[in-house]
Amino acid sequence: MRTSVRIATVAALLFATFAWAAPPPPCTTIIVVRHAEQTDPTAADPPLSPAGAARATALARAIEHSGVQAIYVTQFKRTKQTAAPAAALLHVPLTEAPVDLAHVADYPRQLARRVLTEHHGGIVLIVSHSNTVPGIVSALTNVTVHPIASTEFDRFTVVTAGAAGCQHMIQSQYGH
Repeated sequence: MRTSVRIATVAALLFATFAWAAPPPPCTTIIVVRHAEQTDPTAADPPLSPAGAARATALARAIEHSGVQAIYVTQFKRTKQTAAPAAALLHVPLTEAPVDLAHVADYPRQLARRVLTEHHGGIVLIVSHSNTVPGIVSALTNVTVHPIASTEFDRFTVVTAGAAGCQHMIQSQYGH
């Protein structure tokens, strides 16, 4: 009887040691920004303005040492041009995730799910729009995010998401 109690005790201690030593599941880090300033906000697909190009360069400098492994943009020039300097600096291709303009409300949740699934434990940059960035951040964090004003181009949100314990968010500004 004493031997079986000792074996059970040792087995329980070994199990507890290995269970405790197991690494936590990896978290995914997502940097979410709105595209930079465009030339004509009333046009269907305007390019970046000179101020927007400067902000895109500032974004690249801000994330230069971040370890970004994937960059998501929409089908519009302004998101691609905002992300292009970072993509060139980091040697990371742009991944186009088109927004279905008839179903914009579904886009944030779908993109968040895609990023968390395809880049589990990685670091991702998302460049999107004023009407989707707050929803993307909310879909990743379950936190309500303030809308983005039509004149706001400098919001920089870093989200850590994934398994339990990974839900963190930092908002800041860049390009000043």
